[in-house]
Amino acid sequence: MTLDEQDRKLVEQLRNEVKSWPVKRWGWLLIALILVAFGIVRDEAFPAVVGAGAIAYTIQYWCGNPTSILLLRLLERKDSQAE
Repeated sequence: MTLDEQDRKLVEQLRNEVKSWPVKRWGWLLIALILVAFGIVRDEAFPAVVGAGAIAYTIQYWCGNPTSILLLRLLERKDSQAE
């Protein structure tokens, strides 16, 4: 399978995004917990709701975006079969 330069850049960007997710998820989780704590201490609903949403998002995609991971696996399999 041959990819043009723009597609290669997109695939490389996707690989970097998937590789960096373990670090990002802990950052998201920390920020979300701080927002929830801030909302509870200040008795404000907005930061707590935003923090709860960020926690839910992080838990939902804990192992990464399944669509991106599947796409990269399919590309790797296609490359290995072409060789």
